[in-house]
Amino acid sequence: MNETERQPGISLGLARVYLNATDPKLATRTWQEVMEHIVEKKMDETRRRWDVAIKDKNFNRIRNLKVAETRAEHFDRALADGKVSTNVYLRRIHNHALGMDWLLRPVIPRLQWPRPIFKTKRAITLEEHCRIIEAETAAARRNQGSRNSDQPHYDERHDFYELLWHTGAAQTDAACLRAEDIGLGSPHHLLHASQTEIPGRQPQAGANPLQ
Repeated sequence: MNETERQPGISLGLARVYLNATDPKLATRTWQEVMEHIVEKKMDETRRRWDVAIKDKNFNRIRNLKVAETRAEHFDRALADGKVSTNVYLRRIHNHALGMDWLLRPVIPRLQWPRPIFKTKRAITLEEHCRIIEAETAAARRNQGSRNSDQPHYDERHDFYELLWHTGAAQTDAACLRAEDIGLGSPHHLLHASQTEIPGRQPQAGANPLQ
């Protein structure tokens, strides 16, 4: 058995020496720098989403950690609360570092990543919808006579909530809805038309939001 077999750390140390010759930042690069490198390459809405994502408080556990010194337990701490978005974005950040050859090997092997556990989603009930409308109405009454009372703020919010309730639209879909998206002769096309205008959103086959 040679020296490197007896002390595997020697092989890793030698690998770092060789890589330092081609990448001087290998020993000092942090995960914050990896995140910033990703954001720099994004544009428009994708960049905005990444700007928000990298501010995740869970990333504070690795933000200033050197990439080359990262171990699986460091990632485990960042993933400890089971937050889905942390899991999704940390995996992307990790893969970016691997793709850039900033990691000598995966921190967590692909098949060992914890599976994200999504919360059960449901639509609101009629009772919940009515409480929202009542709260908006009460807020409008409380603010009568204030400097904002002449603005159509509350009427617009009330109408928006009613639109969501009667069409079953997601908030983004409803906010992007335009007059030309509404087929007056065929109201069932109301949301089908608007969904096609939203990047990354595919209309659901056979969707009938008004039934």
